Amino acid sequence: MLFRSELDGPAANLLARHGTGSIERDPLYAVALARALLAQKARPLLALDLADTALEARPLGRAHFVRGLCYEALDEPRPALRAFSAARHRAALERDPVLSGYCYFHLGLTWDQLGERAYALDHFLRAEIMLYFLPTVVRRSRARMAQE
Repeated sequence: MLFRSELDGPAANLLARHGTGSIERDPLYAVALARALLAQKARPLLALDLADTALEARPLGRAHFVRGLCYEALDEPRPALRAFSAARHRAALERDPVLSGYCYFHLGLTWDQLGERAYALDHFLRAEIMLYFLPTVVRRSRARMAQE
C-alpha cells in the first residue's frame, strides 16, 4: 500500500508521522486514514484496502461502513449494500446507534440509486428515527453532503 503525498495529502502526512506499523497495530487508525482519503475524494481503492486491513485485525462496524463509502465512491451499489448491511449489524452488536443511523441513511441512498424507492424510503425513515437527536441543521447538511 503506497501513499503519494501529492495525491493523498493529509492521509499520507498522518501515516508518515505515525509509521506504517500503526495501521496493523490499531485498526481504527486504518479506518481513520481511509476516511481521510475519502474526505479528500482521493483514492477510494486505497481507502478500501485500508478498511480491509482494519477488518483483518478485528471486525469493526466502522470499517464495514468505510468499505460501503468506498463502494459508493466507486459507484458499485451492490457491494455497498453488503458493506452497509454488515456495518449496521456490527453497529447493533457494538451498541453504536449513531453508526447504525448512518448505515440506514447510506442504505437508503444506495437503494434509491438502484431504483428501489420503497426500500430507500424505509431506510431513510429508520435513519431519521436513529438520528433523531441530531439537530436538524446537522441532518440537512449531512444529507446535502451525501448528495454531492
